[in-house]
Amino acid sequence: MPTSLGVGVVGLCLVVFTHREAVEWHAYLPWVVSMLVFFSLRLLFAGHALRRIAGGADATPMVHTEALLCVLTGLGWGSIVYVFDTLAMDQNFYIRLMILATAMSFVLSSMSVFIRVFLAFVGSITVVSLVFLGSASYVTPRLPLVVAWLTYFWLLLVVALFNNRNIRAAAVDRSSVLRLTDELNHAQALGNVGSWVYEFEDDRLRLSAEACRTFGLTEGTSIDLDSYLELTHPLDRGAVERAWADAIKGADFDCEHRILAGDRVRWIRQKAEFQYAVNGTALNALGIVQDITKRKLTEYQLHELAFSDTLTKLPNRRLTIDRLRQAMAAGKRAGKYGALMILDLDDFKPLNDTHGHQFGDLLLIEAAIRIVGCLRKIDTVGRFGGDEFVVMLSELDVDRSESTAQASRVAEKVRRAIGLPYVLNTGEHAGSATTVEHRCTASIGVALFMGDDASADDILKWADAAMYQAKAAGGDAFRFYEATEAR
Repeated sequence: MPTSLGVGVVGLCLVVFTHREAVEWHAYLPWVVSMLVFFSLRLLFAGHALRRIAGGADATPMVHTEALLCVLTGLGWGSIVYVFDTLAMDQNFYIRLMILATAMSFVLSSMSVFIRVFLAFVGSITVVSLVFLGSASYVTPRLPLVVAWLTYFWLLLVVALFNNRNIRAAAVDRSSVLRLTDELNHAQALGNVGSWVYEFEDDRLRLSAEACRTFGLTEGTSIDLDSYLELTHPLDRGAVERAWADAIKGADFDCEHRILAGDRVRWIRQKAEFQYAVNGTALNALGIVQDITKRKLTEYQLHELAFSDTLTKLPNRRLTIDRLRQAMAAGKRAGKYGALMILDLDDFKPLNDTHGHQFGDLLLIEAAIRIVGCLRKIDTVGRFGGDEFVVMLSELDVDRSESTAQASRVAEKVRRAIGLPYVLNTGEHAGSATTVEHRCTASIGVALFMGDDASADDILKWADAAMYQAKAAGGDAFRFYEATEAR
């Protein structure tokens, strides 16, 4: 653009010098002002178009608009020839042709689509202008001016070819960038890893195509930090803000959290590298984001298999014993007793033998729901297998007798809940509803514990022994392991 402007200025100087003795320049003032308006609008649009294209916008509509502006400029020039015709027709014709040839240099930098037309135009203007320079009586000194105009037209051709080469090189570079961008986007899609760049100065987070898909945003979207935090799950927002604040101070940014992508909740992992100024101020951050929802689901399923009963979804033996050890440690710190109960269903086997395991499973699920409904949130219900359940009461009381009373009330509440009738329905089968009504009671053994008086295995043995005492007494009852033995 600066080169084209410089050539245009040279051409205008040649026009003024060539016609200095014959032209009434004040008559051309409206024409000059009109042309300046046309060219100013075109140059303003050119700057706007270049900024848009640099930002990734499609260049095609920009080129079409640029072509329209150039056509309007030509129409304006042609119309004004007749509107402001104050000199002889031959002088006006030649003068305006040469001025137009000069003005065309201003638009060379963005006329790549019309470069062939321009070269043909310059050739014809050259011939006409040389005829005029050789015949006009007021053109002096003739030979130097002919040489000057020939040099100028040669300069126009060089500028045109130079700009055309630059435009072609820029087009090749842009094609290469677009190809690399497509390849990068394809690789990110295959690897399920997106990228982003955050600029602290303008508070903008620019996302790659894969990152936009991960966040559930339209491709090409850029957002600010507050908008990103709004996408973060409310329960994870505080942790993300703390991790970001620590990263600004120099810590690593490696964070797993949930986001709200439309009506879905996704798990993502983000890692970023921050760049800092000499004074330690954060300048920008380059990061990656990966959708780890499938991995989190797999981890949850593995956790469920490892620590939960598949039928009732209660903690299994491993997790229950782990929580027992935690309760023992907490009781030691607080100086409070805890209680462990083992429940065995008295009349469960006849249901399985008579009606099958399908009804037995339904009863176990219902029994688990009833037991959970009798306890506090801090207590634990687990299933060891078969018809055996475990209840752990945490932080009862510092006094043993009061703790015994509390555990007795819970045991009685559980015993009554288990003893209520069960109506078990497997749904429609063979055209008719399959329903069984069954009554089942529980034998419950209770063992108190505090701190490290005994191991977890010892406490389980105490509760198991007490449960057999309740069963030996006829069932539908609870028994405590003898306090002296528990000590």
